[in-house]
Amino acid sequence: ERAVLKFAAAGLIGMSCFMTGVMLVMRMRARLKLIEAWQCALRQIEDEMCLRLKPANEALKAYRGVDKCRVWLNTLSDAPDIGRAWALLMKSARTVPLMPEDFEVLSALIPELGTLDLAGQRAAFAQAQSGLALCREHARADLEKNARVYTTLGSLGGMLAAILII
Repeated sequence: ERAVLKFAAAGLIGMSCFMTGVMLVMRMRARLKLIEAWQCALRQIEDEMCLRLKPANEALKAYRGVDKCRVWLNTLSDAPDIGRAWALLMKSARTVPLMPEDFEVLSALIPELGTLDLAGQRAAFAQAQSGLALCREHARADLEKNARVYTTLGSLGGMLAAILII
């Protein structure tokens, strides 16, 4: 009976270590997907603001994606002060899989929406797009480099824990 409990505990600990590695990989994939969503959203917002000359609150509604990006844009479009709303969103961003460098790129643009002239707005969008492209490349490189490492370390850590328990 005691051996069965040890074996079950070892299996649970081993599986939790493996799942931790898998979850890290899933978070990296979610980051890449969210960066790509922000790129798409910014292209659509730029079209609305710079080509159709819509105000920022209306332009933020242009993105039709169904993801966390869309949720944030809904919040921003309904806010009377986009900069203040962005600051509040940033405080509650613990569950968003973006890295600080991703937030820096977005934070350089979002609070400025609607406050610049047309040329300044286009330049801000161009800078944000190039920054997000760089972030996307970093996310893709991290995923390619670390995906196998995290799952392997999780598996090995789980097996080691199982061996130590048994």
